[in-house]
Amino acid sequence: MTKFLVRVFLAISLLIGLLVAAAMVGNQKNACQGFLGAFLDKQQRLENLHSPRLIFVGGSNLAFGLDSQKVAQHFDRETINLSTHAGLGLKFMLDSLNPHVQAGDTLVVIPEYAQFSDTFWGKQELASLVLDVYPNGWKHLNWRQRIYLMPAMATYCAKDLFAQIQRRPFPKLPGNESVYRRDAFNENGDVQVHWDLPSIEIQKAAKLYKCPRLDAFAFEYVSQFRTEIQQRGARLILLPPVYRMASFENQWPLIDGVDNRLRETGCEFQSGCQRYCFDNDLFFDSHYHLTRQGTQKRTEMVIEDLIQLGVK
Repeated sequence: MTKFLVRVFLAISLLIGLLVAAAMVGNQKNACQGFLGAFLDKQQRLENLHSPRLIFVGGSNLAFGLDSQKVAQHFDRETINLSTHAGLGLKFMLDSLNPHVQAGDTLVVIPEYAQFSDTFWGKQELASLVLDVYPNGWKHLNWRQRIYLMPAMATYCAKDLFAQIQRRPFPKLPGNESVYRRDAFNENGDVQVHWDLPSIEIQKAAKLYKCPRLDAFAFEYVSQFRTEIQQRGARLILLPPVYRMASFENQWPLIDGVDNRLRETGCEFQSGCQRYCFDNDLFFDSHYHLTRQGTQKRTEMVIEDLIQLGVK
């Protein structure tokens, strides 16, 4: 039985390897100009900023919902928004940031709730990043994570290869093409090009009747990460993401489940989840992405929370 499983694993690995090799040919340039290409710009800017820094980490809830310049002006500190897409996984976000953390830094981590469930290890977006945009990202993936990502990599590469055969660029992300691109981000790492665009109709998030399975390792990992950077003279602040009111109630079992598990680990959200439940008309094209008015409101609230937590 063991030999059979080993052969199956090797066969799958070989198939994925062939798909990866075929899909990577000629696609890296297109991928680097896509939405996830901004990861490269953010990494470069992070290296050029001097501590003490305010570093925001999360998914697109932050990319489409923070005015980093306003935060920087208020605290008179170098500030950067490292966020792109939740599909990179919370583990990869923290692991890729870890080597750059310096004494005096304040890390404001605002993850989507699903990043404590099925998105912690990463999704197809992480496969896209490490295959086509940021190959150095492989070093941040342990073997467990690489195995976990195999189906996502196979799916991504198959779609990518099919798109190349048809001689058309493979769209990395759904949505408005004028928004989901690398140059949609400003110097501080925020997306603001949609501020003068009309909002798009947003469907309610699916109604949950119980909390989905949470990843116990995710909570443990965040707690360990906080301890590690504290020992190096940095600080981690965990805040809840903004959420559209029409979807908040439907997703309450997940939201409440994540909130309670974080409290149990002693690494809780340092502000209430309900506080960041916003009116429906403050969202652009998803229950996480804010309009200009929504971003301004959220930024002011984040500043208030940071002041309350003693950030200077």
